[in-house]
Amino acid sequence: MGINYTDGNKWLKWDLHLHTPDSVFNNGYRGNDKEEVWDTFISNIERSDIDVLGITDYYSISGYKKVLDYKKSGRLKNIKEIFPNVEVRLSSSAKGKRFINYHIIFSPEVANKIEESFITQLEFKEGRSTCHCKRNDLIDLAKDTSNDKDINKKSDEELYKIGLKYFKADIEQINILLQDKKFAGKSFRIVAGDNDDGVNTLIGNGDDQGWGIRNNILLKSDALFTTNKKTISIFMGNHSSEEKEMVLNQQGGLKPCFQGSDAHSFNDYFNEKWTWIKAEPSFSGLLQTKFEPERRVKESKYSKNNPSKKNDTEWIQSLEFNDSSFQSKVLFNPGLNAIIGGKSSGKSMLLYEIAKAADPTNVENVNKIKGYHLNNYDDIKGNAVIKLGNQKIPDKGFRVDYIPQLFINSISEDYKNQELQNIIKNNLNQNETISRNIQRFEDLKSELKKDLEDKIFAYSDLTKEEASNKDLISKKGNPKDIRNNLKTKTEEYKSLSSELNLEKAEATQLKEYLRKKENINKEKVSFQSELTNLEKSKIELNKLINNIEKIFKNAISDESLRKDIEQRYNKFLDFLKSKSNEIDKNIEKTEKKIVENAESEINISNDVNIKTILDKLDRKKELVDFQTEIELLTKNLSIVNQTTEKSEINKKKMKTLELEINQLIDSFISNVRQISKKLNNKRIGSTLSLKTPLDINQERYSNEVMKFIDKRRLSKDGFPIKINSFSLDNFADEWTKIIIKVLNHEFDDWLKRGYSSADLTGLLTKIPIDMPINLNKEEDDLSKMSPGKRAIVVLELLLEGNSLDRFPILIDQPEDNLDNRSISTELVPLLREISSRRQVIIVTHNANLVVLTDADEVIVANQDPEILENQNNRFEYISGPLENSSGFSEDNQKLASHGIRDDITDILEGGVEAFKTREKKYLLN
Repeated sequence: MGINYTDGNKWLKWDLHLHTPDSVFNNGYRGNDKEEVWDTFISNIERSDIDVLGITDYYSISGYKKVLDYKKSGRLKNIKEIFPNVEVRLSSSAKGKRFINYHIIFSPEVANKIEESFITQLEFKEGRSTCHCKRNDLIDLAKDTSNDKDINKKSDEELYKIGLKYFKADIEQINILLQDKKFAGKSFRIVAGDNDDGVNTLIGNGDDQGWGIRNNILLKSDALFTTNKKTISIFMGNHSSEEKEMVLNQQGGLKPCFQGSDAHSFNDYFNEKWTWIKAEPSFSGLLQTKFEPERRVKESKYSKNNPSKKNDTEWIQSLEFNDSSFQSKVLFNPGLNAIIGGKSSGKSMLLYEIAKAADPTNVENVNKIKGYHLNNYDDIKGNAVIKLGNQKIPDKGFRVDYIPQLFINSISEDYKNQELQNIIKNNLNQNETISRNIQRFEDLKSELKKDLEDKIFAYSDLTKEEASNKDLISKKGNPKDIRNNLKTKTEEYKSLSSELNLEKAEATQLKEYLRKKENINKEKVSFQSELTNLEKSKIELNKLINNIEKIFKNAISDESLRKDIEQRYNKFLDFLKSKSNEIDKNIEKTEKKIVENAESEINISNDVNIKTILDKLDRKKELVDFQTEIELLTKNLSIVNQTTEKSEINKKKMKTLELEINQLIDSFISNVRQISKKLNNKRIGSTLSLKTPLDINQERYSNEVMKFIDKRRLSKDGFPIKINSFSLDNFADEWTKIIIKVLNHEFDDWLKRGYSSADLTGLLTKIPIDMPINLNKEEDDLSKMSPGKRAIVVLELLLEGNSLDRFPILIDQPEDNLDNRSISTELVPLLREISSRRQVIIVTHNANLVVLTDADEVIVANQDPEILENQNNRFEYISGPLENSSGFSEDNQKLASHGIRDDITDILEGGVEAFKTREKKYLLN
């Protein structure tokens, strides 16, 4: 059997129990003639959506051969495979007079040997004679056994059917015949389960013999025809530990349970009863159901719809390349896909191309992870696109969980790794209680940050106000100095004031002096006013005289008229001049009076006593200066006192804020301790429990602080803000001290240019207390586990993820750092379970991860630049189901000529052993 780049196993409808119009017993197919009946029978199959048939006849394959002839003639194109199913009656009696029904399905490869080497070799002992399942022997058996007196009148055909009815096969002989090399690995035995002719009718009423017979039949059966829930549960190993032990130890192991139509007529249940089987539609595919009954078999009675739980928009159906170096299309199965191949065969590159084609951010997100370096395949231009299960290219980016090679190792080195912590938290989000407490921890940190920001902002405002107060006090002076100065000035003022006080006689003298001086001043003003008026009159009179002279001289040209008035003119002019002289005399007298007045003022001021008195009065202005200075000192003292009072109030407020900051941090620690206590030892699934220690993240804190520090200014002891000696018990006190020191600018000298204490205080609101989620598995902490064991836990978290998440998972070599026992007992079950609800695509070199997981599709990668092993391209990916096998041909080097199973055993170390472990009764080619 070759391979044609398939997408592995799919759920198909198998009816392994369909009787034909050639069936000997209970044949209800009716029509005008045999040809019409058969044509209707074949047409009914063609109109059905059944994929695989088991054509059933009693001790015969004549119906199978006829159906095969129709298939060869071009009919039944919808049927992917047809098996011969030989139904026999066992010699073990069942309920009433009925006998156990037993079916042997043969591989089509040995169909030509069934009649000669199996059916006709069956023996039935009646008394001392032995009858073979041959036509003549059966006719004789009918004659010898029947009580019908007219038996000899019946035709040979009637006698043949009667003999066949009497014939009972011996299960021991059946299995001896099947063990012959002709049929080894080419037969599949199914016993009826719960009907009147089923094995369960052998038990009851305390019949120990019935139990023994039943166990022996089941021991020699590969499967059951039954839809009984309890029976199915028992043979799947899901019923009880006692039942499971009995099935494993006494009845040959777990077994698949099938539902068939058992149709004997056109009105029976064909296309209404079938079994969903996830396997290659081949005999090899049928054999897989022995080894994976629960994973590969679902009865239609309980699953009318396709058992696949994956929506067509939730899985990748193909990757299509637009580059001639690559095979044009690689198909994928919605379940578990395993990519295998030799070194540098293109396995990891294929996984990378899937992730990138789905959405470049799938790869970019991995590249952003600190401490991990992703092998980049962008130099190989595949130009690939993906199509989903609905065969459409997604309109937007399609998310996948991409886990490249060594990624798990990288993030598993430290359980506090941020990426690992995110994975753990995403997983824990499924548990409402745990998720709520983890979120509460984060909320408390956010609340604390906001509250600290408010308190720090208020404290910062007070420090600014205090700086302003200090500046003001510095400018106004020290209060003590101001008070001393004020006292001195006040005493000086009083002393001077006392010194300058006038005695009574001095006051009388001063009063008389001031009276005289006032009179002199009045006279002085009067004389000065009089002088001013005289001088003004003199000016005005002289102006008049000059004007008259000009007018007389220029205004009269008549000489006679001039002579007539000249006498009178001269007389008037003389009169005016005499008045001018008179004014001059008065001016002279007034000036004399002014001089005399000034002399009088000098005389009274030159008095010795008055001089002394006036000197005292003159010094009185010094008292004004003293008063002004005293007032200023008094005002400054008031300002300084008020500012000092404000400063004291501010200091109290700052002390209160400092206390509140301390209490906020202390309360936070108390609350998160409660959360840590609640979460600690919480069970996660069946194997893990939580460990939630609180941790002061010294490294993160130091890294953040150093961003602001000028390293050139560091002392040999480094930056003084250290927390390596902090504990949860003293953290609130110590962290508060750091905040207050920063707010008071005690560390400004260490800061880089362009940074301020505000940058540091912004950092200090982010308390470096974390609650890294540690996990415990089998009494071993994640933080202390070996890399391999820790990788298992990480894989478990990655694969289980969110139970509602349905996006594909891509993993490159999940077996890295794991021993074979861990792979078989832990990783294999995990991959099997996850692939039932999410598409999983893995790259692996481990046979157990391909075989024991029962991979739905195996993709064999090969890079062949010379195109010797490949068909057409440098990179090719041969794909198909696990069970596909064609054997190796030395004459054909092409990879596509091999079967998938053959490539597994050839490429993967331990491949044969893995198949043997899984398939205890499976005979490899």
